[in-house]
Amino acid sequence: MLLGRLVSAVWISILLLSSASAQPPEASNDLVLYFYKDPRPSRLVGFFDAYEKPLSQRNWEAYPPIVGLFAVVFREHPNLIEKLVPTKMSSRAAEALVAALLLSGNQGAAKKLQARFDQAGSDATLRAQLTGLPSRLESIQIRIPTHLDILWGAAFANGESAFVLMILDFYAQTANLSEAVAIDMTQVIPGAKKDPFALLDMRKKYGDTEFVRIVYAGAALWGLLTNAARQEFVEQAIAKYVADHPSTNAGKLLALRSKSKKP
Repeated sequence: MLLGRLVSAVWISILLLSSASAQPPEASNDLVLYFYKDPRPSRLVGFFDAYEKPLSQRNWEAYPPIVGLFAVVFREHPNLIEKLVPTKMSSRAAEALVAALLLSGNQGAAKKLQARFDQAGSDATLRAQLTGLPSRLESIQIRIPTHLDILWGAAFANGESAFVLMILDFYAQTANLSEAVAIDMTQVIPGAKKDPFALLDMRKKYGDTEFVRIVYAGAALWGLLTNAARQEFVEQAIAKYVADHPSTNAGKLLALRSKSKKP
């Protein structure tokens, strides 16, 4: 049972990373990834109609980035909340929007729209992933990969570095434990994609708690590198972080990975 949970942790990291940064080039996915380039809230009216077609192809992993995106929009445009929350929605959309309203500091609006959310019902899996969120995006303490995806969604909403820096700091907390840990982090996602059970040696090396911590930090690293390849503001945030932390394991590893991309 424990092994199954650890392997699941690896795959959840990959799935969440995919939902934030490796979706197919559909219009609704592009809207999420590049919303900051044209951040008019009117573009999100009817968003879920497009995003959930077909609904069967949207697993719960696709919704955490939406939480972050809408949280930023709700915070900046509280007068448009009622217009952006659909009258009818899926249970997963409802869970995402309730969480977004909480993170935006608009719990009052959530109560006002409670009838719409009640009609949509509840998704137990997504609700469990979103439990315990604070009333402010910047107050998120990253504990699970879902929190990483929420912050990526928030970053895509405004194209600013603040949320990227939160992810960088989370990654660095583990990378800076030791050089060996930093190196092993780079193997988490590639190794899991090939064979999750290939990471058993890493689990034995570090123990269950540290292994899961390294998995999550590895997911953060992979998300940073993947999004930096397509988002200039992410690349700039990483470059500044490297310049500000040149002697740390986290900074050295990011600098090394950046150099490896150059011809």
